[in-house]
Amino acid sequence: MDESQPDIIVTKTATCPTLSGETTLTYEVGTTEQDTYYRIVGNSGKGLFCKDWIALSQITDLLATGSITSSSLKPLYPGKSANNAGFLLAALKADGIVRIVEGTTFRYTTDKQIKVRKGKP
Repeated sequence: MDESQPDIIVTKTATCPTLSGETTLTYEVGTTEQDTYYRIVGNSGKGLFCKDWIALSQITDLLATGSITSSSLKPLYPGKSANNAGFLLAALKADGIVRIVEGTTFRYTTDKQIKVRKGKP
């Protein structure tokens, strides 16, 4: 997260399974006046991850191009663990932000109008 960003207020802490279902993640949702943010804060397994906040507006920009995979989210974590993108996608799935594309294994999309400014998604 950019140091010039305002403080993010945590509005939710929750758990969800990873996309493989093998371990459990803990994630946080936070808000500022400008955006809603997600970050992974725990993993019951041994997979590495970083605790960077990712703006929901960045994710919705990617969703606007069509369906996404965890690889689509990798640019949000430059130089970080490859696990981050899949873990973030698992949290988004748990919150109903994305759903699996019917007939696929790894592609996700959204049908929702996602509110990313001021408040909960």
